[in-house]
Amino acid sequence: MRAFAAVGLTLLVLLAASGAAAAAPSPAGGAVNEASGPATGTADSPPSPAAASGAAGVDDVCEAVAGGTQRPNPDSDRLGWEQGCWHDDPLAVTVEDGLNETELDAVVARTMARVESVRQLEFESDVPVSVISRQTFKEQNSGAFENVSAKANLHQDVKYEALFFVGENEDALDQLEANRGGSVLGYYSPGSDRIVIVSDSDGPLQVDGPTLAHELAHALQDQHFDLTRYDRSTTEEDNAVNGLVEGDPTFTEYRYNQRCDDEWRCPSRSSDGGNRPGPEFDWGIYFAGYQPYSDGGSFVQRLYEQGGWAAVNAAYENPPASSEQVMYPEKYPGETPTNVTVADRSGDAWRVLDLEDGVDYAVYGEAGMASMFISPTYDDLSPEFVSSNELTTGDDLDSLDYSLPYTDGWDGDKLYPYVTDDSLETGETGYVWKTVWDSPADARDFERAYVEMLNYRGAEAVSDRIDTYRIPDGRPYGDAFYVNRTGDTVVVVNAPSVEQLRGVRAGAAPEATPTPTATPTATPTATRTPTTDDGDGSPTPSSAPDDSPAPSTTTSPGFGVVATLVAALVAAVLARRR
Repeated sequence: MRAFAAVGLTLLVLLAASGAAAAAPSPAGGAVNEASGPATGTADSPPSPAAASGAAGVDDVCEAVAGGTQRPNPDSDRLGWEQGCWHDDPLAVTVEDGLNETELDAVVARTMARVESVRQLEFESDVPVSVISRQTFKEQNSGAFENVSAKANLHQDVKYEALFFVGENEDALDQLEANRGGSVLGYYSPGSDRIVIVSDSDGPLQVDGPTLAHELAHALQDQHFDLTRYDRSTTEEDNAVNGLVEGDPTFTEYRYNQRCDDEWRCPSRSSDGGNRPGPEFDWGIYFAGYQPYSDGGSFVQRLYEQGGWAAVNAAYENPPASSEQVMYPEKYPGETPTNVTVADRSGDAWRVLDLEDGVDYAVYGEAGMASMFISPTYDDLSPEFVSSNELTTGDDLDSLDYSLPYTDGWDGDKLYPYVTDDSLETGETGYVWKTVWDSPADARDFERAYVEMLNYRGAEAVSDRIDTYRIPDGRPYGDAFYVNRTGDTVVVVNAPSVEQLRGVRAGAAPEATPTPTATPTATPTATRTPTTDDGDGSPTPSSAPDDSPAPSTTTSPGFGVVATLVAALVAAVLARRR
């Protein structure tokens, strides 16, 4: 599984073996010497009678390692041939021994030819590939977020705290960096059009064949479709676009591996995954960005089945509008999400956290919200919301099921972080998170599950307030929460204390009617106060005015300094926890 990040990295992670269900069939064999056996031609790239010197001006990088079995080169460049290498040329290399520069050049060129043959697109230019050790990678990427502004850092803290991924005293960017440091297999950088492969070997540097193919597929799509042109301002926008941007190489790799099984010799380094997530790894952050790599391949497969590669190519002009469309490809492109608006009803002490170079809100989408309920399965051995058996699918192109009964009615969401003058120093923040659902029943499902999540995190109902909960100080998410459902809308308000909830949003945490109160349960049971609709779909107590302007909802590049960065070991963990 691989991840493409808005900061210009495609991060790759090895799924563990040990009985793990990989995202695509494993290539045939392990480390092999390919010099034996005849080469076979295919319909898309028949042999050419051209002289062995090959296309004019092109160095033949495969001749030195072809073992005398290289097919003649064509007169000019063509699909399935690159730099003197046909897609089915055998190479006399042994991957587990490591690759020298000559061998690496040949392996890269032949893999380019194979990716061309599968994807039916021609590389417009060569792609530099280098191999570095994991230690070198860590050193080069240490402090990747050190230049992030204090406001942007705080925004990320609120964003991940709201999903119960990063606690009150934790730093979201530190966690993002920790997640990726031990799991990256390589990346493609659109800005410099180059690939770096990260080797776990302490000895000779090795290259994993499917990893290289996946990254070269990214380079190919970037050359034809420009991966830098898409808006990735929010988690949801990033996941939606990645459904195509990652789904295409995932489906290409899947078909590549099928041909490895049927016609190609495909050496792949022997590995059981090496880097397993340590205790510092955050499963919630991982799952919030993993969905495009789980569902994207199936999304692209459906496009391919409907109209071949031409349909996939056309989708780059109209990428998915939501993670929901990637999860349920039949909803693409017609069913678009609601653009949620949130009226600002904060008091004088609180204001929306403004960012100079980014949007001032977060959108999680169905995938991000589902991750909130999935993550406890891996944080705790006694999951409350979804079991690993329910989560795993056994599908080569759709490994995890993000469709949960708590979130499958998602139609839109938006969260605004709130701060005071002292928030940058104290770290105390609040937020208003508005979610819109396909029906009142779907809204009710989410409300009940969310309140159960509060209880799971240690919350207790506040007896003299309606729909108000408090996680005690000293716990990771020690705050006050107000949860209000009206029709198809659920609004969550968060503040450091119950008293401050009304400062973040007027009307939050209304006082309860002074009647005997039963023992708090997981589902809110207190009688609601009379409400009116303020025009944005969220409830307003009839005594509360709504004359404050809503925050700007203009989308601009650069929200949060980090898009989803990591895709990591899953299947072995799933197997262990069944």
